[in-house]
Amino acid sequence: MTKEKTPLKWKFKTGDTVISSPTVSDGVIYFGSEDNHLYAIDIKTGKEKWKFETGDSISSSPAISDGVVYFGNLDNHLYAIDIKTGEEKWKFETAYENTSSPAVSDGVVYLGSRDGYFYALDNNTGEEKWKFEDGGSISSSPAISDGVVYFGSEDKHCYALDAKTGKEKWKFETGRGVYSSPAVVGGVVYFGSIDNHLYAIDIKTGKEKWKFETGDPVPSSPAVSDGVVYFGSRDNHLYAVDIQIAENAILKNEPIKKIKSEKILGSNEMVRKLDQNVPVNFKKDLDELISKFPSESLTYTVNDQLTIDYWSSYYHMGDIPEIEVKMPESLSDKVSFPSIVEDLFGDPVNIDDLEYHHDRVYGISINEKIFGFIIRHASDDEIQAYLDDDEYVIKEQLILKSNHEYFIELISLALKVEFCKKYGKKHNKMT
Repeated sequence: MTKEKTPLKWKFKTGDTVISSPTVSDGVIYFGSEDNHLYAIDIKTGKEKWKFETGDSISSSPAISDGVVYFGNLDNHLYAIDIKTGEEKWKFETAYENTSSPAVSDGVVYLGSRDGYFYALDNNTGEEKWKFEDGGSISSSPAISDGVVYFGSEDKHCYALDAKTGKEKWKFETGRGVYSSPAVVGGVVYFGSIDNHLYAIDIKTGKEKWKFETGDPVPSSPAVSDGVVYFGSRDNHLYAVDIQIAENAILKNEPIKKIKSEKILGSNEMVRKLDQNVPVNFKKDLDELISKFPSESLTYTVNDQLTIDYWSSYYHMGDIPEIEVKMPESLSDKVSFPSIVEDLFGDPVNIDDLEYHHDRVYGISINEKIFGFIIRHASDDEIQAYLDDDEYVIKEQLILKSNHEYFIELISLALKVEFCKKYGKKHNKMT
């Protein structure tokens, strides 16, 4: 009787969970365990060659260079272990845990720590060459390319540092923390963020080339092969995104993933079709404005992420021009704008967990270069509940903020036109 074949060649039991990813070198596999040990295992037999005990769990994946294996540890150290004997060559102490994996290049070991520093150490002695302080804990493992080291941080940024000096070349801000480890391919750095996006950033300028939205945070580290970037999301999916198609979509000013796309009120044809109740001066102003609007198309996107980005960087956007939009005076004692806003732009994202929890924001983009926000105010939950009830008198104003004057003018007039279309027949005070 023949023995049934099994795909399992061997398995090796440790004293606890294994989170660390293995590294293979010269027929030996190296990995850490939460039983506090780093193991060296013969790749053919699965037999232990040696193990090294530390003071706490190891989730960092080892890096190997010039006969030494390097890894971080939850006991606040980075270790350098002789690859043949398993004996410690040196260790470097940080102020807090080290969960990211090190990278080695040109005689330097690079590691980000949860103590908020990124370190560069001499690979022979463990002496610190430089350290860089960021704004948060670092769990992202570094990538090194052409003398630049890239890593993400809990402070929402991806950083690019000069590998020799530690000086910042650029940093890119996302909406939330970056735990993903970057991949650098073809002049672009790819990484995920807890803000639900995968980002593609130009390595020279630090500017966004494109981003792709998923349904949940992206802590996964991407892999790139044959023009496709692969990554996972907490929305239970593995994604494969064609890089060329993503880049072409941006060149055409098309969002990679539209949340909602409409034709904005404003074409000459729509102006001519406005109800007779709309004041003549509105139609004239709108018609004139559209003829000057610097865009071939008035297609807009109501963008939830733009809304979230606005709030996440609220204090950094104070220099964007803003204007208060009031309802037409002839109707201001009868009705309000909120239902008009929702008619045009739908219901925005729920931002109740943000500081200004009674406000509603609509992020609107005409294209890559022209965007703005409608901020709708309500004083309390009771008023919010009756925003669309005509019987209630709500003296409410809207604030428009944009990087372009035409955007503000167009949205302001469009709101007033729609307002008069909806309420002009109910009230005879139109001028």
